[in-house]
Amino acid sequence: MNQLGVYNIYIYNWHNLLEFILIAIIYKIAVKNHYFKYLAIGGILIVICTAFLDYNTLLNAKTKDFNQFSYNVSGFIAIVFILFYFYQLLKSLHVPNLTRYPLFWFSAGALLYYAGTIFSYIFIETTFNSTIELRQQYWMIDAVLSIVFSLFLCFSIWYMKPAKD
Repeated sequence: MNQLGVYNIYIYNWHNLLEFILIAIIYKIAVKNHYFKYLAIGGILIVICTAFLDYNTLLNAKTKDFNQFSYNVSGFIAIVFILFYFYQLLKSLHVPNLTRYPLFWFSAGALLYYAGTIFSYIFIETTFNSTIELRQQYWMIDAVLSIVFSLFLCFSIWYMKPAKD
């Protein structure tokens, strides 16, 4: 595909947008706060608007560029959602054992991933014209954090199984 001038970076740009929308919907359902529901909808609209500010990275299959705005904005808003969820979880104390609660594992992994990658994306954008070795180090950080998030997601799925009575 590279020889045809078609790159997969636009798919990665769409992935970021759709992943954030899914995470915002999960927390909109999970957080039992009337105002948070409006915050989640507002966050989705903000991320969609910022993603389409650089619409060429979403609509052009031949783009070689990251979406300049959506990674940082979606990462920051996702961190805010996760921290709000943790605050609500600690405030209500309705979960007897956090380590067996699936959304806790998902949230912990997502917090590690977004907190780690938000700075990587900033550095990738500012140093994109740097050496290939430097860019590969940023991608290694992203890959390692993605693996960590996937492991936390595995714990989340594991604890979703029904308890044996």
